Amino acid sequence: MILNNIKTRQKDSGFTIVELLVVIVVIGILAAVTLISYAGITARANLSSAQASANAVVAKAANYSTDSASTTYPATLTALTGAAATTSYYLSGVTYGALGSQPASPSVIQFQSCGTSGAVAAPGSYLAITATTGVKIYYWDYTTNLLTTSPYTAGVISGLAGPSGTWNVACFVSGS
Repeated sequence: MILNNIKTRQKDSGFTIVELLVVIVVIGILAAVTLISYAGITARANLSSAQASANAVVAKAANYSTDSASTTYPATLTALTGAAATTSYYLSGVTYGALGSQPASPSVIQFQSCGTSGAVAAPGSYLAITATTGVKIYYWDYTTNLLTTSPYTAGVISGLAGPSGTWNVACFVSGS
């Protein structure tokens, strides 16, 4: 009698195929939710890093304006990244990019110079700017996967500047 009970118990142990399938489906659902959450967290982290890079460029551009003899803003990003490391406007860790598509790194920004041509008419191109009055810094918004529509700015980026406020300001992508 005792021998029959042992054999019966051994037969009843284990999992059925249905139970295993239910466990696999539950694990799959949990994995999918985790991946989706991870993608959102990564996008927000990259956005925060891109904003920090743009903010650093704006701060260094403002330092450049106060430290430079001409009190103008930098015409290119290279004026900041190529400066001596001892200057207050030296910038490292940020690179220039056209930003037509998602950059490889959140530290890639688009640099725009704003300025006047020394005449009433606004300059028609980046090369026509004779006095850089400000900068616009665009960064990639990883949450929308588009170039930001709210750039960080420093100085005069629109309107009038110059003596008596008679020169029109225009902004252009200035390259690196």
